[in-house]
Parts: sequence; structure tokens; C-alpha cells
Amino acid sequence: MKILVSGSTGFIGSALVPFLTSDGHSVVQLLRKPVATVNPTLTWDPAAGRLDAAAFEGFDAVVHLAGESIASGRWTAAKKE
Repeated sequence: MKILVSGSTGFIGSALVPFLTSDGHSVVQLLRKPVATVNPTLTWDPAAGRLDAAAFEGFDAVVHLAGESIASGRWTAAKKE
């Protein structure tokens, strides 16, 4: 399968990507900042609030793991905003 993974450099994503790759899947990492990876990447700017919908064409699955880390402190109302 061809799989797009957001949050691929985080705690879970950094374990999931090698697992999927070793299982024979083609993985593309969705990143905010370009970094050196062994997998193809697709970058986007969340501050701009845009991602070309055509970028998602051809994927069999999308795994979304990106988000605010709740391990960095209490999950307060202010942090939710």
C-alpha cells in the first residue's frame, strides 16, 4: 500500500514508519519542515492553512498522528486554544 503519514517524526510515527516500510509498504512522510529521511516527503505549512488536495491523490491510506503533544504539560483550556 502507499501510505501518507503525518506526525511521522513524533513518538508513535517514528516507530510506525519503519514498521510499515519493513512490511513492504511505500511510505510518504508529511512534514512541516524538510528533514533528511529515507522515505519520500511531502511538506506543508500549517500556518498558511493550505495543503493542495491533489497531494493526497494516489494514496491507499492516510495516517494522521500530528498534533499538540500532551506529554509536554497539563492539557489546560488555554493549551486547547
